[in-house]
Amino acid sequence: VDWKPQSFHPEKRGFSTCDCPDGEALNGLEDRPMKKKRMPQQLSEESMRKVFNCSQDHLLSSIDSATVLLDPQLCLQRFTPSAAKFFSLSDRCIGRSIGTLERVFDDEHLIGDCELAFSDLGAMERQIRTDDDSWYLRRAFPFRTSDDHIDGVVITFTNITELRHSLVELQKANEELEHQIEERTGAIQLLFDVASAANEADTIQQAVAYVLQRVCEYNGWVFGYILVPDVENPDELIVADMRYESEEGRFTTFWKAAVGTHVKKGSTLPGKVYELGTTAWLADVNDDWLERELKMETEIMIGSAIAFPVMVEKRVVAVMEFFSDQISEPDEELIETMQSVGTQLGRIIERKNLEKQAALATLTEQRRIGRELHDTALQQLAGSSLLMESLIQDLREHDSPLVSDAARIGESLQVMQEQLRAISRGLMPVEVEAGGLTTALQLLADRTSYNHHVDVKFQERSEYVIAESVTATNLYHIAQESVHNAIKHANATEVVIQLDRRDDVLILSVTDNGKGMDVDQTEIAGMGRRIMRYRAGMVGASLEITSPTDIGTRISCVLPISAVTNRQ
Repeated sequence: VDWKPQSFHPEKRGFSTCDCPDGEALNGLEDRPMKKKRMPQQLSEESMRKVFNCSQDHLLSSIDSATVLLDPQLCLQRFTPSAAKFFSLSDRCIGRSIGTLERVFDDEHLIGDCELAFSDLGAMERQIRTDDDSWYLRRAFPFRTSDDHIDGVVITFTNITELRHSLVELQKANEELEHQIEERTGAIQLLFDVASAANEADTIQQAVAYVLQRVCEYNGWVFGYILVPDVENPDELIVADMRYESEEGRFTTFWKAAVGTHVKKGSTLPGKVYELGTTAWLADVNDDWLERELKMETEIMIGSAIAFPVMVEKRVVAVMEFFSDQISEPDEELIETMQSVGTQLGRIIERKNLEKQAALATLTEQRRIGRELHDTALQQLAGSSLLMESLIQDLREHDSPLVSDAARIGESLQVMQEQLRAISRGLMPVEVEAGGLTTALQLLADRTSYNHHVDVKFQERSEYVIAESVTATNLYHIAQESVHNAIKHANATEVVIQLDRRDDVLILSVTDNGKGMDVDQTEIAGMGRRIMRYRAGMVGASLEITSPTDIGTRISCVLPISAVTNRQ
């Protein structure tokens, strides 16, 4: 806003002709009505200037806001009493450059803004802070005379402390809201990732491994592992051989001492989570560390720990524990998120177990139907075939013209017998006895070589015995389906079935020299591949298919030793 002083017109007021000295009040000025008959004597130019200057002084002294008037050389010309809050002012300061005046605020742009304002570039605004931590809006704008001539610069100060504090609080609130939204979005993304990865996982072990890694990455935790209930003593947890560490080898000493150890319900952090079924946080895990009684030669640097339950309905089926190398106070939102992760993982475990139970129930029902076909319909057909043979013999002895018709009926009965026998075998798949996987695979290789005239070999490189019928049977059928595909679809002439153990995993592989396949397309369209992957998931294994172009195909079923219960 440009401040233009009003033009002084003495002819419009009745003034005395006395001069008004500088710095004094306007004496002798009376408000009188205009007289048309007689014009007052005109004031001299010097008297008018003194009157106008005196009016300006009174005007400035009556203004509450801090205002400073500078001349064209940016020297102090006038100021309001409130301006003393910002400058050390007195009558002796009149005529001094604004840059030489002592002030209680930092404003490195003051002189430059005044120069720009005097150059008619408009009002220049800055937010400044005084020594008492108050905030003001400092404005510098040109001072114009009645004839629109720039005759100086006006500086004003407006208190914006409350507004500034309100804006700061608003900014803090916005930042806090953005942080909460970011955390909430990250938590939702975490749950989505856990659900997606777990649904794509072939086994529960794969889902658990992903959750361990994803939670560590989400929270910046350095180490995590899972504890599961001891089968023989449900009141205790056992540290399973599944972990994730952000720095490989950092927790080797701890892991050697911890894996396989037992934790009683209600003791230490994971034991309390197992007992209560709720997420728990330790800001400093060192006190809890002594209770675990781990035999370690060297101490590891651990700060905080969090443990949450993996829930199936209202039952704790596992506990996950994570460690940070920093000591931090409990975060309620993080605790809530981890509780949700445990619930999500529990649902996945429940679904996988239900799938396994459904598959076993289906297999049992298939076997029952197969046995009934074998024991009833197939036996009745066999009896009918014998009666038909006897009838044909009688017809031949009597030279009956119905012999040929009876013979055709007898042949049909034989065909029906073979068909029912095949259906019965399909409904009652081969069941590998406990410890008999090696023998079954050798018989598979020999029988396939004889029936299809293909070189099929079995190589055993492991003495590990799977003493569990369900696992052995599923591995056998995976090998059987792989050999069938190699001969039927890949036109292979050589097939190698191999059973090998590497470290803590058992690997069943089938390699052929066929024409290879499009692995991605096979994953989509191949029902046999999906069945093999499903069978692998039932026993806790993973299926890997590699097929270099025109070199053949290798199907590997990788089974962790820890997934084999070795009980019939």
